[in-house]
Amino acid sequence: MIKELLEFKTESKSEFDLMFSTLSKEHDFSQYFTLVTWGDILKIYELINLDPLSPRLQVLADTNTITPFEAEILEMLVRTNRPEIIEARKELHRKAVARTLRAVERWKKNREIDLQIAELEAKKKTKFEEPEIAGSKSLYDEVKSIWG
Repeated sequence: MIKELLEFKTESKSEFDLMFSTLSKEHDFSQYFTLVTWGDILKIYELINLDPLSPRLQVLADTNTITPFEAEILEMLVRTNRPEIIEARKELHRKAVARTLRAVERWKKNREIDLQIAELEAKKKTKFEEPEIAGSKSLYDEVKSIWG
């Protein structure tokens, strides 16, 4: 897993899950979002390559163990071994990692702002309260006593 994301996941699993579910709803999520390094992708490829007819890749994709972007790269690795295509995908993955980290940082900043807004809304007065005027309480009690 990418070091920064692993640290974030170990700090707060619930926040990490919320971030993942939020970012996965973005329209271009499947085009760039990755959680693992290129070395990890190669390790997964070696596992899948032991039996190319095995549904391991589909199982990993279905259980959300790998993202759609990672699944696409792994499918390409299974289909071809041409070095120029692999290098192109490696470069694409490098750019995707940078874009993923930027998206996570953007999400963290937005989350911080959302928490501040929630805190301010919790402090917000929902009922209009008249300012207390000296002696108004006793005057109010006198007027109230008129009706008994």
